[in-house]
Order: sequence, then structure tokens, then C-alpha cells
Amino acid sequence: MEDQLLRSAGRVLLSVLLVLSAFLIGLAGFGFLLASAVMTLSLAVGPQWAALLFGLGLMLLAVGCLALAKGRRSRPIHAGTDKAPTRVDDTDAAPGEGADESSALLMAFTVAFVFARYLDRRKRC
Repeated sequence: MEDQLLRSAGRVLLSVLLVLSAFLIGLAGFGFLLASAVMTLSLAVGPQWAALLFGLGLMLLAVGCLALAKGRRSRPIHAGTDKAPTRVDDTDAAPGEGADESSALLMAFTVAFVFARYLDRRKRC
């Protein structure tokens, strides 16, 4: 029994490590593809605009993912029951709890705006 438990734990650990490795390798590959695309686009529109365009595109992709996740979370969990679970309002949550997508989005756009202003100021000097 103990040997079987150790073998099962070893298989699970190996599977988790392989999935984690695949994720990290895929993330590195995505990074290289993104760097290549930014460098190629920078030849046409300049490095600041290329970085800005890709930054905005990735933020829009992230917002889309958050919107999809929020849509899935608001669906009733128990489809067979008549009573749907009530949604918890984000304003009722304690600080640090819950997902406040609007604050995250506002912060992301503020960072992008400040970064673009910084790059513009460097270009003028």
C-alpha cells in the first residue's frame, strides 16, 4: 500500500513538473515571438510606437480574458436547482479580497500613458 502510494505520488509529481516545464518553455517562446514582432514593427513605425501598440494589444487581450472569466463566474453553479446563487458585490468585499477589474484596468492604462509620455519626453530632448 505504501509503495503504491509513493509510485502514484511520483507519477503525479512528474506530471506536474512536465506541465510546468511545458508552460515555462511556451512562455519563453511567446516572449521571443513577441520580441521579434516588436522589432519588426519598430522598423516601420519606430520603437516607441511599436512598444505602445503591442502593450495596448496585450492589455486588450488581458481585459478580454478577464471579461470571459467574469462571465463564467456569474453563471449559476447549480443548474438543476431553481434558486441561482447570488453574486457578491465587489464593494462589499474587504480590501484585498475579490477581483476589482476596473481598478486593475485603470492602473494598466495609467502606466501605459505615463510610459508613453516618458518616451515622448526622451524623444524631444
